[in-house]
Parts: sequence; C-alpha cells; structure tokens
Amino acid sequence: MLRVRLGPRRYIGDQELDDPVLRRSLVGWDPTMSPDETTLAARGWWRVGERADGEHYVAVVGGGVIRQVIAIERWHTREDGRRAFDGDVLPPGHTISARLVGRDDPLPAMARNPVGYFDDDADLRPCACGCGTRVRGTWSAGHDQQALHRTIAANWHSVEAFITWCRAKGMEVPPPATVGAPATVGAPVTTTAAPDPTPSRAAGPAPTDPTVAPS
Repeated sequence: MLRVRLGPRRYIGDQELDDPVLRRSLVGWDPTMSPDETTLAARGWWRVGERADGEHYVAVVGGGVIRQVIAIERWHTREDGRRAFDGDVLPPGHTISARLVGRDDPLPAMARNPVGYFDDDADLRPCACGCGTRVRGTWSAGHDQQALHRTIAANWHSVEAFITWCRAKGMEVPPPATVGAPATVGAPVTTTAAPDPTPSRAAGPAPTDPTVAPS
C-alpha cells in the first residue's frame, strides 16, 4: 500500500488555483482541517514512479497517524514528473479504513520521506486467470501465459488458427524479430568434414621390422 505523509499545513499562494487537477492554495495537514481538505492535500503532487501504478490504496498520514485511506482511481503526471491521483475516501465503516485509520504511521523509520510503501492484505487481488490465488497486481507468476494458451486452445484450437483469425479481423500481427539472415526452410545443408587430427606421414618405404634378420 502507498503511504503519503503530510507535513505541517502551509500556504502556497495562487500557483495551483488554476490547476485542472488540483485547485488549492494550502498543502499539508493540521487538526483543524476537514476530511475534504485532507483529501485535497493528500492527492498530490508526489514524486512516485511506476510502482505506484500497481497500488490500489493510499494511507494518508498526518501528525504521525493515518487519517484516511483513499482508493486510487487514476494518476495524473505533470511536466516536472510529479504525480497526483484521483480517488474516493473509504468510509468509516469500510473494513480497510476501520482497520487502519487511527493507527500510527506504518513507516516511522521513513518519517522524513513523504512517500513510502508497506505491505497490507488490502492490496491483494484474485489472480485474473480465476485460479483463486490472491496476488499483488494482476497475475500470479506465469498465469497470464497459461490463461492465454487455454483461451487459444478453447476457441481457436491452435496458435496458427488464432493468428489467421486476427489477420482476418484486420488486427496487426507483428513479424518476428530478425537476427542475421533468415533461414530458408528446405535448403540443402552443406557440411565440411572436420580435419583428421592424426599428423600426416610422408610417403616412403615401409619401416624395417628390427625383429626380422636381413636376408
């Protein structure tokens, strides 16, 4: 789960009042803020990478305590690389918010870092193949390929039939990557005999057997 920590509340002027994603003049947190103000402060702008795309929830920490849990819907990215998310605050009766809201910061050792990640069962989802395994992300290891091959076998019976169907529907079937000259199927194979490792012997008279007396 993604954790964002809000610092002390402060005024940032009118630089974000025309922002299409976050219109606000204050950031940070203090005990007088309403839930909506806390959500607005928590949504951005954060320095997060691709890992954040795989997270489903954000735990919002203010004053060392989790104040809200927000379900992420989508991310926005500014030109400077900072990102903000859209989402809905989980209500007090939700099992996840009931378990987390009011707890201490789950990453106290990272108190100076406003962004961090921690493991929580709320981030586990059923594998998309239907096997029942709960995973982070979409697939259990290798299950995406297994699901693909099962689907092809059940509907097209072979990869060849599947590719033919894709082409008939006007879908793109990318050519294979070519490494060096393409091989020609059925071309004659020319082999070269390996050299004989035995040293060649010069032609001449047969050697004399020392055990036979000369006539």
